[in-house]
Amino acid sequence: MRLLLIIFLLISGLSLMNIGHAQNETINSRQLLTKTNQTNNVVYTNYYSENVISRNYIQLIDSIANTAGTSGHFSRVYSQTTRNIASQAEGMENDQKLFIKRFEATFADYFLKACFAYKNGDLSETSEWKCFYSSPDARPWQIVLLGVNAHINIDFWQALTDNFSEKEIRQNKKQLLACRTSVAKVYSQLYNTMTGESRYLNFINGFTKGFARELGEKIMFKWRRRAINLAILFYHDPGKFKKRWTIIKEKKDKNDMLILRKKNSIRSM
Repeated sequence: MRLLLIIFLLISGLSLMNIGHAQNETINSRQLLTKTNQTNNVVYTNYYSENVISRNYIQLIDSIANTAGTSGHFSRVYSQTTRNIASQAEGMENDQKLFIKRFEATFADYFLKACFAYKNGDLSETSEWKCFYSSPDARPWQIVLLGVNAHINIDFWQALTDNFSEKEIRQNKKQLLACRTSVAKVYSQLYNTMTGESRYLNFINGFTKGFARELGEKIMFKWRRRAINLAILFYHDPGKFKKRWTIIKEKKDKNDMLILRKKNSIRSM
């Protein structure tokens, strides 16, 4: 998930690097985790529960990708990303491959639970996916960006700490970051689609001589690396974790506003 958000930040003259400062309040790490995972306590349909147990997350995402609406837009991009990563993992050593597969299944579970909670009318008001599902009139590219913002900046580190120790995360950090290759392939396709549909984005692409594409990919890589480091901090330095986590949540919310602010500024052909 690597993203066009940077293009829109360039257009508006804003920068992700200058967003927000940490609040001074003291927050218990486990309370944060529990609050963020409120949607996980919802009872879902039998269809959903049975498939989560068997971890057929790729098939579930594929199924949602064939539907219309908000979840469908995001799932079409997410589906290809998960398939790329699964394919890349096959070339890793067995223990590394198992780590990636286990992580990806849990990671996808966060989106799937939010998706079914929304469908059942049970999505929590505090869910990281609330903005994603509260913007039905957003354009497809905005929906994808909102989904990526929520999934990487909020769900990623939690999917790691749900399953793995600090030692396991450190041992497999290199393999997680190596998945950048799989993500970049999807980002490239999405970028091409966007520049083909928008005269303005096409101009920005030409004006920056392709630098916007490269910078967008780097931003997404930065988000993933930051999430991995946050998961390590969760175990290694709880005090620093609480401060960093507060900052990232604030950035996620401001990213949402930046994405939606561009609704009327992009002229499609």
